[in-house]
Amino acid sequence: MNKISILIILILVWLCNGCDSWLEVNPANEVSKEKLFETESGFEKALNGIYLASASTSLYGQQLSWGFLSVIAQTYEDLNTNNLYYASQYDYESSHVLPIITNIWEDLYNVVANCNMLLNEVDKASPGIFILDTLSKDVIRGEALAMRAMCHFDLVRLFAPAPGTTGGQEKLIPYQVEYPAKMKIPGTTMETLDLIIDDLLEAKDLLAYHDTLYNATWRNNVWNNQATWFNNQYGNKGSAFYGYRGYRMNYCAVVGMLSRVYLWKGDTEEALVYAKHFYERFGPGRKDRTGFFQFSTGKDPSSSSIPNHKYMSECFFGLQLSDLPEVISSYYTKSKIGLPIACVDEIFGDDIDDLRYSFIEKDRKVDLYGDGNYVYNFDYCIKLEEAGSQSVHFEKRSIPILRLSEMYYTMIECYYLRDEKEKALELLNEFRKKKLIYRSLELNDIGTLDDLYDVLINDARREWMQEGQLFFMYKRLNHEILSKDGVVPLKEEMITLDIPDSQYVN
Repeated sequence: MNKISILIILILVWLCNGCDSWLEVNPANEVSKEKLFETESGFEKALNGIYLASASTSLYGQQLSWGFLSVIAQTYEDLNTNNLYYASQYDYESSHVLPIITNIWEDLYNVVANCNMLLNEVDKASPGIFILDTLSKDVIRGEALAMRAMCHFDLVRLFAPAPGTTGGQEKLIPYQVEYPAKMKIPGTTMETLDLIIDDLLEAKDLLAYHDTLYNATWRNNVWNNQATWFNNQYGNKGSAFYGYRGYRMNYCAVVGMLSRVYLWKGDTEEALVYAKHFYERFGPGRKDRTGFFQFSTGKDPSSSSIPNHKYMSECFFGLQLSDLPEVISSYYTKSKIGLPIACVDEIFGDDIDDLRYSFIEKDRKVDLYGDGNYVYNFDYCIKLEEAGSQSVHFEKRSIPILRLSEMYYTMIECYYLRDEKEKALELLNEFRKKKLIYRSLELNDIGTLDDLYDVLINDARREWMQEGQLFFMYKRLNHEILSKDGVVPLKEEMITLDIPDSQYVN
């Protein structure tokens, strides 16, 4: 494996407001590890650094959300003047695309290395003896384990064939648990997925107390105030570090990630267990129908006149990039045509009542581009700021990773595969009703499994627009990719990336 340079990450110093004094610990470019982990705040900064690195534009802040992954899922059209055009043609050896792929591999492993460094230090910090109390240690260790698992999982999804198509016996992805990283012989994909699951199961148990018991009263208060985990700073010990749980690998996020990994592995029974657990404990499936995560009305909580395009009340884990609007705006200049959404009319058909249809609009810059294109309206952030919205400080910077919809998709598919088709159909219609699909609300029958997958993929094209997950659905199901030109037949070299040469440099 290539050498992974960790500066106790230089970027750590930019993570928290008011941490300028921390820079004075060591004026050099590298902050000593010993100084960093002398206090609890040092552990907090190190964990924040992991989230910040994950939200970089090379990873979830762009390429693993609205950038590269959305391009190869054929989300956009008319990219001829954009470097992403080469990715849309699956020309992964292009000088425009190869650096993107190399950075994804190296930066995901850099995040893993920082997780391992933090885990080493947490293990040294014995509760009651050194720095961290039990609750703090469990939260930090749980989040680090879950982030390590998520990064490895996306390495598997990108750089190894889907297990459902090949059996998952290829030995491609090293599972790194040591810091400093050492050359490691990869296990099979199935073995790596088991290691990912082990990390997530431990993380789930570590985070359960803080997120489901310790903060139970807080969760109820948040729901009653119609806020979300993303803009509530309440946390234990009076520290905001333990709040804003939507931006952290919280208990619900780990449950959702377990469902996602099990489904990728092909274990639909376990995937259903965790999706159902989330749905019945925290979602609309609660018997009292007052689950913490509910469907969005499509409006900002502070004003019924402001559309809430990312409908964050349905999202239970995300990252944030402080300059996300500025990064996206760079695609809307006179020299570039932006990122116009492909096939909008085809995707929605007669379902123009669908709440998500209102989030798509004609490009406002039609005076520059002629007739204009349908675009996902990221400019709404400006409107939120002008209106003084309380949500603007988190909404515009948010990068959704896990949504309520994914738990529905998983339950629907798994129930269908269990031959519980009535239950699958009931959940599908429940979901469609919440998305305000009135013109063709009731689906009375789903004839075959292929028919079901067509329905789910069509909905995912609406739901995951510019969020990256649609590509992985195509790959897992070995389903042809839908595009403005019809369909793109799958070839393994299109959906499984080559491991960069840097992997083999000592």
